[in-house]
Amino acid sequence: MIALDEYEEHCAAVNQKKVSEEEKKNQKRLEEVDKKIRKSPQDPQLYVERAELLVSMDMSNLQRAIPDYLYAIFLNLEYSLAYYDMIQRLTQGQDYVRAMRYAEEACRLFPKEGNAYGCRAYVKCAKTLYKDSIEDCDKAIQLASNRWFYNTRGRCYRKLDMLNEALEDFAEAHRMDPKYLPAIDNLKSVVGKLGISNVIDMAVVAKEKGDFDKAKKYLEGAILAEPENESGLQEFGGWYYDKRKFYNALEYWEKALKIKNLL
Repeated sequence: MIALDEYEEHCAAVNQKKVSEEEKKNQKRLEEVDKKIRKSPQDPQLYVERAELLVSMDMSNLQRAIPDYLYAIFLNLEYSLAYYDMIQRLTQGQDYVRAMRYAEEACRLFPKEGNAYGCRAYVKCAKTLYKDSIEDCDKAIQLASNRWFYNTRGRCYRKLDMLNEALEDFAEAHRMDPKYLPAIDNLKSVVGKLGISNVIDMAVVAKEKGDFDKAKKYLEGAILAEPENESGLQEFGGWYYDKRKFYNALEYWEKALKIKNLL
């Protein structure tokens, strides 16, 4: 039997080995990008690739990465992705002054791109300017629907204690990408705050008013938060039945019946 302190030392050694291996991989990738840049010094994408790699390795590399983003922009003034990546990284590094400056610049240069307003909304949300952030998210969504825009707006609604609206946005982001973890976590959090029985009741009321899409979002949130909630499964079956999707209705009712029989 291994003593506790020996076991902890063993785990620490294993984790350190994993970190060292990851550092070696990143260093190798960095060297490969450097070689590509020496070969094609006028390719702006390579500088963004290196910048993203530096920051992904450690946020302390942000100041080393910024010149690469800026040089990529210098090489191609229409390279909007360089702006968007840099704005997000500056925001994550809490450099809100520069993040906002470049976000404003991006909105001026790329007024027809949703990502420009989405990035500015991201900065404003981080700065707790929630109402302003929501306005930018609205603009972004009008130009290009995106899971990130809905998730950012949902976060702002949640901070403003507008939980129903937050739930709807997180559900929409989840619909766009069922594997998008931020939306999943946020959706579960909001359902937890509202109370799952309340969310199901909200779905019933929305359906009675004829707003089937809103009702479905509420039910999706409820089932995601608690997959084996009998009441939620019953109501979801009813939703599909009313939409004359009988196979789906039967599927949910069978799940609800199995859970009921287990109680």
